[in-house]
Amino acid sequence: MFLMGYLRMVRPLFLFFAFLLPARSADVNTVTLCELMKTPEKFAGQIVSVRANVDKYYHRIVLFGEDCDGLVLLELRPMVEPQREFPLERDTQFEKFSEALFDFKPGTVELRNQIKADFRGRFDWVFVMGRNRMIDKGYRYRPITSRLVLYKVSNVSVIPK
Repeated sequence: MFLMGYLRMVRPLFLFFAFLLPARSADVNTVTLCELMKTPEKFAGQIVSVRANVDKYYHRIVLFGEDCDGLVLLELRPMVEPQREFPLERDTQFEKFSEALFDFKPGTVELRNQIKADFRGRFDWVFVMGRNRMIDKGYRYRPITSRLVLYKVSNVSVIPK
């Protein structure tokens, strides 16, 4: 009898905390950046995990793949629309990633290292960046039509260029 009463009291707390936990790995679509670029409507609004290279363009951080065209804006800001479902996890991997983002070649704004990592977050498609819809990547322009609202970064590799 005591056990049944105890379980009735604990059950609402369990349900409350279950909704606060971050997305389980079963809720995450692991995809390539090329898949996101080819069929973005399939992943729009979903939690995805993608391995990608990183580049900076002025104050923007973009993800790109070596085998496909297109860029994905990486969103780190805490206040975005639509609102984040989960806060950005600022662990040791995030710190490693963040430090590499501000390590430039002397006298330039070019990153000193190549950064590659696994990024998990909400994929937003048909995201428009105001007037600057294209980024010059040297030999061609690549449109930015999507963003990844970052929740977690992992497996960060920083390789000298």
